Amino acid sequence: MEITVDLSKLKDVIQIRKKPSKITKKINPNIQQNIQQTYTKTNSVQVGGKRKSVYNRNATNSKGWGKVKPKKIGDRKVIKNKCQGCFLDRKKMKYPYCRKSKNCKPDCKGLLAGYQRSKSVSSRFTNLRKRSLSKKTKDISKKAVKLGKKHKCSWSKTKNVPKKTCSNCKKSGHNKRTCNK
Repeated sequence: MEITVDLSKLKDVIQIRKKPSKITKKINPNIQQNIQQTYTKTNSVQVGGKRKSVYNRNATNSKGWGKVKPKKIGDRKVIKNKCQGCFLDRKKMKYPYCRKSKNCKPDCKGLLAGYQRSKSVSSRFTNLRKRSLSKKTKDISKKAVKLGKKHKCSWSKTKNVPKKTCSNCKKSGHNKRTCNK
């Protein structure tokens, strides 16, 4: 007894039983480019024997930082315990400049956001005549610029941190009390 089978129908059955491949959504190219700019690492820097990279070195605005910053207290505590310096104000866990992904890599957008925020807060305190709070926030903005220059962020190249000078002789390196004049 012979059985004849049409092989063309068998091929169709095999193709139907295969699992369909994953369907990929098409993303608007502008949105995809923004996502790539936000999440890609740029230029690595050699620091103390370990290779450490910095995110968004060429950032000129802080747009997109709100999506990756550590917002919740739990995220901030984890970062504070794991990383040495990821906050411009470490005691109060304010002005974070590392991402919430727990990799301790600084982000130039985070430094810029901290700089802008501290500047706006300091101007608010000077208007209310709370000089001590204004001085603290000005120190935070100076720290942000110094760290930006250390990590070679493009926005920090235009910012200048004034050196402390003596009010008597206008030279840097000492103060009024220790001046030899």
